Amino acid sequence: NPDKGKWDWDLDRIRAANMTDNVIELMGSRINKLQPAARHAVQMASCIGLNFDLMTLAAVGAQSVKETATNLKEAIAQGLIIPVGDAYRLVELDIPLDGREISVEYRFSHDRIQQAAYDLIPEDERLQVRYRTGCTLLELHKKSHLDEYIFAIVNHLNSSLHSLATEGQRLELIGLNLQAARKAKTSAAYQAALEYLQAAMQLEKPSDWTAAYETLLAIYREAAEVAFLNKAYKPMQRYVEIVLKHGKTLLEKIPAFETYVHAAISRNDMQDAIIMGKKILKALDISLPQNPSTLQIAASLLWTKWKLHRYSQDELLTLPEMTDPI
Repeated sequence: NPDKGKWDWDLDRIRAANMTDNVIELMGSRINKLQPAARHAVQMASCIGLNFDLMTLAAVGAQSVKETATNLKEAIAQGLIIPVGDAYRLVELDIPLDGREISVEYRFSHDRIQQAAYDLIPEDERLQVRYRTGCTLLELHKKSHLDEYIFAIVNHLNSSLHSLATEGQRLELIGLNLQAARKAKTSAAYQAALEYLQAAMQLEKPSDWTAAYETLLAIYREAAEVAFLNKAYKPMQRYVEIVLKHGKTLLEKIPAFETYVHAAISRNDMQDAIIMGKKILKALDISLPQNPSTLQIAASLLWTKWKLHRYSQDELLTLPEMTDPI
């Protein structure tokens, strides 16, 4: 510290700091020196993610839980893998996990080590490994914790489309991409959300508008919204047009209309927003004059007051919820 004329340090920040590049490279090189079973376990773990649990890794590697835990010991000793919590000691003590709601979790000590482990998988095997990993994760977590693993599942399956064997798998992956996009959108990751939706569109067939109408409609409505949020106005326009073309009812088209109006406002194109807004209202049987006169405004105000005069403020607040969305 030049102001104090002495060195300052923060032990907590030092302990939390990422490893330097040379240490990462050194640790990455150690993966090759692991025993084959240990190296295989680390490679399979790299397909799951930076963090992974023992049950999932065992299923992905097609091994028993105990065998998988044993194979991880060498990587843990080398500092490549770090146990999260103390649950892993149950396995070391040969305490069975069957029936226990305990997750034995681990993480890579650095994301570069995870990447190095993945890069060691032979290139001609990666797509098949990723497909098997995606299918295994989906099978394990379809009924619970699917949202937690959705990105890993979809990323693996999207990278190995040639391995999809049935129409059911293709349609399921379309739905999974939609789910991943919605999760990404809630985290304001609009570009990622758009990419998941575009991946779903690439899997689309014309017949899906009959077989999976609601899913396809939701994909294009979501795509229009996230494209707008990502300021990609040309794709947004295209997605809006598709929703308006295929939507069966006015109610199903309203979200696309709203996105279009919001985009026009964000571009400061108020005239376009007003034109579209009036078009929507006209479809709802609400007609507004182009240039209302003072007399027309006064008449509308009087009509509204007359409609409300029989209700007190408390009565208005306790009226039942509307059931007709239009």
